[in-house]
Amino acid sequence: MTEWRRRPFFFAALLFSSVIAVFHPQDKNNLGPEGTIFVGGKIVSEVESREIIHGVHKDSFILDVQKRWDGFDSVAKDVRGKVRVSWKEAPALDYGDVLVLEGELAAFPGRRNPGGFDSKSYWTRRQISAPFYVPKNARYKTLARKQGHPVRAAAIAAKRALSARLSQDFEPRESAFLKALFLGERSDLDEDFKDLFLKTGTMHILAVSGFNIGFLCGVLWLFLKPFPLTRPFKLGLLLASAWVYCLIVGWQAPVVRATLMASIFLMGNMLGRKSDGLNALGLAACVILALNPLELFDVGFQLSFLAVLGLIVFLPSFLKREPLLAGEAPTLEDKTVFYFQELFWTSFVCYFLTLPLVVQNFYIVTPYALAANLLVVPLAFLLFFFALPYFIFPFLSFALKFVILVFVRGLYFIENLPGSVWVTGELAWPLAAVLSAGLLYLFWTGRFARRRTRVASIALLCGAVFLCQEALRLATRHFEMTMLDVGQGDSIYVEFPRGGNLLIDAGGGRFSDKGRWVVEPFLRRKGVRTLDGVVLSHPQEDHMGGLSRVLEDFRVKRVFHAGVPYESKLWERLQKEIIREKAEVTIVRRGDTIGGYPGESLRVLHPERGVTGEKNINEASIVLLLAHGNDSILLTGDIQEKAMHSLLASGQVLDADVLKVPHHGGKAGRAVTDFLEAVTPRMSLISNGARNPFGHPAPETLAALEGVPGNQILRTDRLGAIRLVYNGQRVVLDG
Repeated sequence: MTEWRRRPFFFAALLFSSVIAVFHPQDKNNLGPEGTIFVGGKIVSEVESREIIHGVHKDSFILDVQKRWDGFDSVAKDVRGKVRVSWKEAPALDYGDVLVLEGELAAFPGRRNPGGFDSKSYWTRRQISAPFYVPKNARYKTLARKQGHPVRAAAIAAKRALSARLSQDFEPRESAFLKALFLGERSDLDEDFKDLFLKTGTMHILAVSGFNIGFLCGVLWLFLKPFPLTRPFKLGLLLASAWVYCLIVGWQAPVVRATLMASIFLMGNMLGRKSDGLNALGLAACVILALNPLELFDVGFQLSFLAVLGLIVFLPSFLKREPLLAGEAPTLEDKTVFYFQELFWTSFVCYFLTLPLVVQNFYIVTPYALAANLLVVPLAFLLFFFALPYFIFPFLSFALKFVILVFVRGLYFIENLPGSVWVTGELAWPLAAVLSAGLLYLFWTGRFARRRTRVASIALLCGAVFLCQEALRLATRHFEMTMLDVGQGDSIYVEFPRGGNLLIDAGGGRFSDKGRWVVEPFLRRKGVRTLDGVVLSHPQEDHMGGLSRVLEDFRVKRVFHAGVPYESKLWERLQKEIIREKAEVTIVRRGDTIGGYPGESLRVLHPERGVTGEKNINEASIVLLLAHGNDSILLTGDIQEKAMHSLLASGQVLDADVLKVPHHGGKAGRAVTDFLEAVTPRMSLISNGARNPFGHPAPETLAALEGVPGNQILRTDRLGAIRLVYNGQRVVLDG
């Protein structure tokens, strides 16, 4: 009862979270059915502009919709909901503008691939109901300007001015990094640079959170210290600055939590009262969840609160200051040593307490994260320290540039150390439960008199869980084939029961890198570190574009391609990357087999041996017949009419239980019917993108597929990833 009275907000937050978890509130809107419509509403966010192709920009913003028209002359309907507008080459718009706009109301896709991004959940948690795509030459009318809240408008203007200043004085990558660090604006950061932080366990530096509020308050306190101001007045300035900063970066949940907690501690200090950390954390959680209950299901929210909870409850058992003699003052050396001890144990507690969440969401561990934080946290503080005078005296940008240089080079050094990233895969739920409960117990228990004993126990628990996961993965290995949803492209992953795996193509990489966003998360979720074989069906962007990312992050032993000449800068670059990877390259043609997979048969049926060039490179695609048990799978790349005729005339057995439909289901004339009569599949898989501009699959091809008796047609644009498994008798659809 005493605890309830001492920490009412903390226990209220626990109760509030439990209610939300049980009832799981859903986003409520009445926007109506999907389709091409007119909507009327107010822009309630910043208008972000991003270059998607050279010279072509796409603007995006959140529109609070209040009216809907189903046609140009239809009657307006009162609706309610927020949409995320995507508009290429939009006119000049700003926060608070009211407009009527023509476009397509759609639905956010859910998780399309195992381990992939769940767009629907992400936007629902942010209370955004649907995407709204504005076509070229769409009709629109701006009804009013600058109707937003003046405080929010001023914060956006301040953020825009600071962002412009950074863009003016720094190189693009430097300015993008500083915008992310200071302003929480990560849209300009290139993905490779973000990966640098992910792979070194320092991603929290780029997430505006308690670190930023701490840095801000610490730097301001240092600058205010020489001035003859009263302590309460200085604390009041810190409090006001924290809330102004929170407004400028846009009310992100971690920074709101940090600002609320800082406010409680600062006000307590001003009033001469000691604040309780857990009660402050509980109050921050109650406020955030009251504004948006769905924040509870956001990984960032969970990581942030769990880390702070750990620091409040468990850090004191690891960090103890050596007692001083009466009248003795700590020396500079004592303060420095204690600072780095505090930093190390802070990182240790946060790292291991959040480890189960990190593993289950990112499928990796970063062993050097503790060392990396000893480097980047002091450097990040220095960046904040120099930032304040820089915005007054621009010539001080040289100091920021020097710190950034040391910062980035240090991270690159850590990233390139052996074993800097270890792929764990997604833990089976019993092992995830053991890891979570075990870590909580080892942090909580008072049985360990020595700190080193507790640390050793935590390390042993983690090692044992990950070893068990490896053993479980080997013991439950079976034949499976997954056709990933890479939009308008191809990528197929095959895993064999006696060991070994094979990746056929990796989707596109030019506009939306499928290697990064689809293939890599899928492989990491499965715990894949090495690819025994990669088959490149043919060197076109929608099949090979994602391979660069795969070669960068996974060990690739062998690469197979047909060796047909093809002029492409992307293909030239990819071949150089394969050489750097030191993968064994094998040219395969009709009659060759791909070995190294015990008990499996992989025969190459196409292209012919005599082919030295092909005007249409699709016709030179590798066609692979994979046999497992009594079933066979025919993988056809992008072959079209000419290649189909060649295969039919070759006299080879084409009969297969599963067919990967050629060229995303595109037209191939009469050859399609003849080809399907030879294959007679019972399952036909089509890899095609939703609303693709080519009209794939073609109606003629679909009709031919539907004409095959007992044939089941499966499409990635409708189903997402398609997974087939062997049940001991047949290859069947899983789920």
